[in-house]
Amino acid sequence: MWIEAIISQADFAALAAELFPLSIHLGAADSEHYLLLSAATALSLVEGRGLRFTCDAQLRWPVLGIDVPINVHGLTVLVEPSVAEGSESLQLAVHLEHANVSWLPGLVDAKIVAAVNDALDKKRAELSWNFAKALSHEFQLPELLQPLRALDLKAGWGKIRVTAEAMVLVISFRASALLSGSVSRAATEREGLLPSAAGPAAPALAARRHIRVPPSALDQPSPKTVAIATAIVLTAGYLTLRGALRIFGASNSSHRAGW
Repeated sequence: MWIEAIISQADFAALAAELFPLSIHLGAADSEHYLLLSAATALSLVEGRGLRFTCDAQLRWPVLGIDVPINVHGLTVLVEPSVAEGSESLQLAVHLEHANVSWLPGLVDAKIVAAVNDALDKKRAELSWNFAKALSHEFQLPELLQPLRALDLKAGWGKIRVTAEAMVLVISFRASALLSGSVSRAATEREGLLPSAAGPAAPALAARRHIRVPPSALDQPSPKTVAIATAIVLTAGYLTLRGALRIFGASNSSHRAGW
């Protein structure tokens, strides 16, 4: 099974109001180089690529031997999400497309953009979200569903698609039932505690616990339980995706002042 999260352009606009201003640390860990972005405007989704927006910025990065903060106007930024084949993580690549420093010629502006993009590419691994780890969860079941103990949902592969209207993230899930005191149903069948598909033997596990186990409970979890667990995962997936997009605001927040 799979879930699909759809984030529209309006959703991104609402989230941007909470994320900005934000600072992205550049260079070595002990350096004071950063890119500080002001409020984002002119947000748009670029089909097949990602989210584009415009903002003013402050940049501290060695330019022509001058290592002082400079103000950048009309900075155009493109955020491109991707999920590599077989990967369990969503990666966000940040690229500057255009920058305007009023007291520098356009040729130098282009060199600044190229230098900052090179630094951002080196940070790409840090701008990632392991959705398989974040969304996989074991849901405990009530004791009345003997011998079931929990419903285990594990996230697997993912794919992402960007259109002019929305970003669509699809994540696969595998569901399995966990039995009380057992690692798996197959292991329990091998031990003779539950009837296998080939044999009608009575469930010894139920006899040991002095309970009566309906055959349907041995076959699969309650449909209502599965529906509730799936709904929880859908909600958790959306909220976690929103949290992942906040990753840009997590680094070097001390540079947010001074606009």
